[in-house]
Amino acid sequence: MELSGITPAGWEEITRIRSGLSAIECDHMHMTGMLQQIINGNRAYIKAIPYDGEWGEIDGKENLHVYKNRNIAAMGYL
Repeated sequence: MELSGITPAGWEEITRIRSGLSAIECDHMHMTGMLQQIINGNRAYIKAIPYDGEWGEIDGKENLHVYKNRNIAAMGYL
């Protein structure tokens, strides 16, 4: 899960970027790629908030093996 806050100006920029993509490109767009395009376009402000706790990224079921034996699995999130 990712925690994000997107302002109306941010949604406007996402809409602008997606309007220049084909339907297939939109279907394959991921959050990291979208954020990078927003950064590259320099039209919207992105603020990162530091987090010192345990964190991991799961983009698909192929990533699950990394977390199977970790505490997060024991907590019932996987």
